[in-house]
Amino acid sequence: MNEDRQKVGASIAWMAMGNWVEQAFNVLIFVILARLLGVEAFGLIAMAAAIVVLCEFLVRETLTEYLVAAPNEDQSHSDAVFYSLLGGSAVLFLALWLSASLIAGLYQQAIVAPLIQYLGISVVLVALGAVPASLLRRHMKFKSLAIRAIAGVVCGGAVAIWMAFNGFGVWALVAQRLVQVGVNTILAWGAVSWRPALTVKHAAVREIFGLGRTVLAFRAAQIARVQVPMALIGALLGPTVLGYFSLAWRLVEIASFLVSTPIRMVSQSAFAARLREGRPAKSLLLELSRLSGWIAFPAMFGMIVLSGPIVALVFGEKWSPAAPALSIVGLIGAYLAVEVVHQSYCLAARKMGALAIVVWMEVGLAACAVAATASHGLSGVSYGFAGSFVVLWAVRFSIVSRLSGVKAISLARQHLTPLMVSALMAASVAVLGEYVISGSDLFMVGVCGVTGLTIYALGSLLLMRDRLSLAQEYLSRR
Repeated sequence: MNEDRQKVGASIAWMAMGNWVEQAFNVLIFVILARLLGVEAFGLIAMAAAIVVLCEFLVRETLTEYLVAAPNEDQSHSDAVFYSLLGGSAVLFLALWLSASLIAGLYQQAIVAPLIQYLGISVVLVALGAVPASLLRRHMKFKSLAIRAIAGVVCGGAVAIWMAFNGFGVWALVAQRLVQVGVNTILAWGAVSWRPALTVKHAAVREIFGLGRTVLAFRAAQIARVQVPMALIGALLGPTVLGYFSLAWRLVEIASFLVSTPIRMVSQSAFAARLREGRPAKSLLLELSRLSGWIAFPAMFGMIVLSGPIVALVFGEKWSPAAPALSIVGLIGAYLAVEVVHQSYCLAARKMGALAIVVWMEVGLAACAVAATASHGLSGVSYGFAGSFVVLWAVRFSIVSRLSGVKAISLARQHLTPLMVSALMAASVAVLGEYVISGSDLFMVGVCGVTGLTIYALGSLLLMRDRLSLAQEYLSRR
């Protein structure tokens, strides 16, 4: 058991290191481009990306999940996934190119059409690198994945900044995405020995689509529940409001990527390995659930209460209207920290049907909530968007409980103490920032951040020593 924990812990450490370095460059590049390009450019790219990102996910983490979770590794399955994704990406790219003008007409922004058409190239690039990346995940080679991700961000950012300085406007953001994905794909191929054969076995295609259909439905719903509301916000409130909202959501994504994605990526591979070997994964599910909330809740709650000075400090006063939206949608980051471990277990067990149905129900709830609250502007749609995520939370817990054999109350109980301590920390920091200290945004963020970290550390020592011991076991080496 200790050896398993150390292997998982080492993988999480590599993913965390890679994510932090990647996001450090990402944030730096994002800040530079936000100051160079302004709000409208980010609103326009969000309009174009709403449909393109959905297409990317359809070829990134759908059929490839079979390769991560399959009982046996087989060349024919890898070939079947590769050619299926390549053909699917070509169809999606063609559909994007032909429908771009229609989508732009819905936004009443003509420039969105060519943005969609050229940004759609990323769908094919993602498909080309999907199988090598999934093989790296199966074998838990997260060091290679981390290096690949960092290189992509740096190269894409360098190109985008050069283009922004030279007056290319929103096209700098298109180039950033294409270069980043292209570099990721090239490095993924260089890290694996697998190469596709020239023939495909039809039996392998049928087998991968058995799992692939439900994963495809789930992944599509995951993207739709973010991109559909964003598309509605752009259509109802225009690119400027969407620009502010997309900035707030981008910060939530970055924070979630830093604190939750390492556990999500590694836990799925670890669950799949145990289930392939016929070993129970209940204890691992509970342990990783316990760690996920403990790590993520304080980061998300801190971002919520310090949204104003963070946005002003990093992006400048012109982006300040995004701060209230960040305070609202930041709650989703805490929610995602819990969800990602449950999702990874379901994927590893290859049982995604019920979860996919729930997420599609959430898509409908999110669309209705945004449409109903659009008259209240940015704050209204932010509340509607955030609220739609938690309505069916109890249903999600019951699905994971039935699949894993762990009682739903036990799954929920893992998060109660870190939630209470994080809420106390956030309330203390809010009072400190409002009534006790004053000064520059940098001073506010620094003092409040140190205070919040101290409070949470004391809370962990007093109330969550089991999590400290568990984290030490995962990160220790013999």
